[in-house]
Amino acid sequence: MRALAQFAIAADDPCLDGHFPGRPLVPGAVLLAETVASLAALVESGTALAGLEGVKFRRPVAPGEVVCVSASATPKGLAFAAHVGPALALSGTARFGAPASGR
Repeated sequence: MRALAQFAIAADDPCLDGHFPGRPLVPGAVLLAETVASLAALVESGTALAGLEGVKFRRPVAPGEVVCVSASATPKGLAFAAHVGPALALSGTARFGAPASGR
């Protein structure tokens, strides 16, 4: 897998409000959105996310922890893994397709 990007969610990010009082954790939707944004660097500009498969959240991520995203091409799409240090935080496969036509 090829390393793509790193990101961290700051402790004062609004996404953490109420998630969870006393022990803040980065919401899974935010982790997934940041990861998909990193994957978009590998596909043609303007290509839309077509789907996600087999996404698994393996480890909670705390504010300030650095998440390192890596990916490799497979017949099903881009297999990705996001680690905090040596620990796997989330993984799955993202499929990208042609831009949606206007309706």
